[in-house]
Amino acid sequence: MPAFELLSSPALQASRLALEAAQLRQVIIAANIANANNTGYLPRRVDFEARLQDALASAREGAELLRAARPIVAAEAAPVALDQHLAAQTVNVVQYQALIKSVNAQLDLLNLASNDGRK
Repeated sequence: MPAFELLSSPALQASRLALEAAQLRQVIIAANIANANNTGYLPRRVDFEARLQDALASAREGAELLRAARPIVAAEAAPVALDQHLAAQTVNVVQYQALIKSVNAQLDLLNLASNDGRK
């Protein structure tokens, strides 16, 4: 299998998409926290996990799946609950770190394979 195909494996593509969603979520949560005291500000959220589940349930594959699962930003109806956004930020950081570890492990395996099992 060519190296390019290995780098575009479904696992790496899914990890990339999840990392993009986590990065976007961090930006949105930070904006929500920064605007917590602004009267009339309605917080936003990132929808990703439900979109991914829907795309997987519809049996989409490849690029079509990735397009359907792209994270989107949506408005929330309730005002900012600072404690909830701070907790969400912490959860998001932990998830991002776990995703980075997963990608690194996948890349380590590819590196090992490309070096015929030698480090």
